[in-house]
Amino acid sequence: MATPSQSNSWEEAFLACDARGEPRPEPVPHPHEIRLNMRTTEVIYNGPETPDDKAKWDKLVARREAALSEIAESRKLKKRKAWADMQEILDGEIASEQRIADLAEDIIPDEKTRREPDFDLREWRTRKQAIRKVKESFNKAAER
Repeated sequence: MATPSQSNSWEEAFLACDARGEPRPEPVPHPHEIRLNMRTTEVIYNGPETPDDKAKWDKLVARREAALSEIAESRKLKKRKAWADMQEILDGEIASEQRIADLAEDIIPDEKTRREPDFDLREWRTRKQAIRKVKESFNKAAER
């Protein structure tokens, strides 16, 4: 796959991929995930800033997808009579994988969300963290 390091520009890389029928590479950072605060001139990145960051984000997204897949599979197993004596273990597996999926979702918003014009990753994470704390306090209260 062509990348700008192999050619002079993203445009050339895109043209080369188009000519071969390959998917275009995603620039990192992606231009739709960069915002400039006009008052402070601060650059805000709403996505990965480097190829290493992107690899980490992709790994976390893949882990979240794997967790959701595990949850679905465990729920299917719970419905089978042959697994009746494993209900408690499956419930634990579902709860554990759900925590992983929720944490990943709280760290990395989906691509569509982070590319919205007024999106700010820091504000989004702060809101997600506040919501998580409220949920945890409700869960603790319910356990009492």
